[in-house]
Amino acid sequence: MKPQTSISAPIKSDKFSHPGGMQHGRIQIEATDADQHAHNLTNWQQQYDQVSAGNFYGQLVEIQFDGLQLFQEHTSQA
Repeated sequence: MKPQTSISAPIKSDKFSHPGGMQHGRIQIEATDADQHAHNLTNWQQQYDQVSAGNFYGQLVEIQFDGLQLFQEHTSQA
């Protein structure tokens, strides 16, 4: 069973700023906790609920340019 996802619109911002300090560029982040993975995407508010036991794994690749944000997200649970 896949974790349920709740996604709201991105926070409006003139400049992208990742919690890790990256601005305008590419990041790749891995997480083994669903809550941490939800917080890794810049300027989005996500919430994941893991509904069954097992190890969580999430990977995020994010690319940012002026006024453009692209991301690829992968999650799995064993």
